[in-house]
Amino acid sequence: MVAKITTGKSLHGLLVYNENKVKLGEAKVLSGNGFPSGFELSSVKTKLRRFEKLTDLNRRTKTNCVHISLNFSPKDKIDDELLKYTAKEYMKRIGFAVQPYLVYRHYDAGHPHIHIVTTNIDAGGKRIETHDLGKNQSEKARRLLEKELGLIKAEDQKKEYTIRTPLEKAEYGIAETKSLVSNIVTEVLRNYYFGSFSAFNAVLSQYKVEAVEAGKVTEEGKMPGLLYFILDNRGKRVSVPVKASSIHSRPTRRAVDRKIEAFKKAAYKPNKEMKQRISDALNACKNNERNLKQFGEELRKRAVYFKPAYTVDGKLFGTTYVDNISRTVFKGSEIGKEFTASGIQREFLGSQLNIFNKTDIDGSGKFGSFNLEYPYPEYHTQSNQDYLNPDLSKIISSRSLRIPEQEYAGPNPFKRRKKRKKKPNS
Repeated sequence: MVAKITTGKSLHGLLVYNENKVKLGEAKVLSGNGFPSGFELSSVKTKLRRFEKLTDLNRRTKTNCVHISLNFSPKDKIDDELLKYTAKEYMKRIGFAVQPYLVYRHYDAGHPHIHIVTTNIDAGGKRIETHDLGKNQSEKARRLLEKELGLIKAEDQKKEYTIRTPLEKAEYGIAETKSLVSNIVTEVLRNYYFGSFSAFNAVLSQYKVEAVEAGKVTEEGKMPGLLYFILDNRGKRVSVPVKASSIHSRPTRRAVDRKIEAFKKAAYKPNKEMKQRISDALNACKNNERNLKQFGEELRKRAVYFKPAYTVDGKLFGTTYVDNISRTVFKGSEIGKEFTASGIQREFLGSQLNIFNKTDIDGSGKFGSFNLEYPYPEYHTQSNQDYLNPDLSKIISSRSLRIPEQEYAGPNPFKRRKKRKKKPNS
């Protein structure tokens, strides 16, 4: 069992995140502590008010939100009752037995996992110390529960692809933007291998983060600066930009380019095991529902993230596959003809695959773990030169890579302040 504890300042944002998952059918309220019967059906406002009865007792403490995720191996034979028991025992052993908390079971990953929402303000208005909570109480509780319940140890899980790193998707409003982006970008740049800037963005998009080139165009035609944004479920930028140079690990354009060059120098190729998993996903769709939504879900079960690219009129023209086992990224053409845009088109719709066709997505607009009104709109605003034929290149290159004013109307983060001239002493 892998446990991850984060703290934040927005209980409302955290509740909205989990409740939205419930509405989308990607999660359910599993249990709760300190809530009246029937709380599962109550509104976000009602649930929030229960926590506010405690947080109102200590308004000086701004970081009053605790978010815990418990991740289990797919090999663990675990049902809802065992998850409830595990959550209850875990909370008791880390010192939160009498705190109100909600337990949500999520279905948006390839392994069983739960999310726990609580507060670190107790009934007396005192702040419960969370510093080193993960390293001390949580580690002790985790080891004991693994032994008592026969769960696969966290050390062994780190060898498995599904929860090798329990990295959460960015959710704007739950925690500080810079902290969220820094955590995700640092992890991706450190552990994934990719051969292009668009491939780097494909990995980031799993976690709802986008890298955008910015600054003045150099003689080589590059923009030297990088900004990172958090995306909503439709791929729209919803956060303020975070400059790469302001992040401790400095995931700048130069750092990304070094990673790209290392990938090319090492001449990475898709391994047979990866190809087999993608092929199995495709075959599963042939036997069942034949559409992109189903294909994406089958791939996700096999630890592969599928990133399609669309033209401005909604037609598929590129495919990227992120393998979360080998942590490598490849275009469909590098894996096999049947996995390219044209190959997928032949498999699913014969000759033409248009995303506006109702057979591609269901009525809810869901694709895999995303809720999309227009699937993957970021491909309409960012460069994807790796996929483009000459005609498409003209369409994409005509679009500015600078931040659109309607999406970010703040000051240019790369603009230097002018020094004021000192007035001579009179």
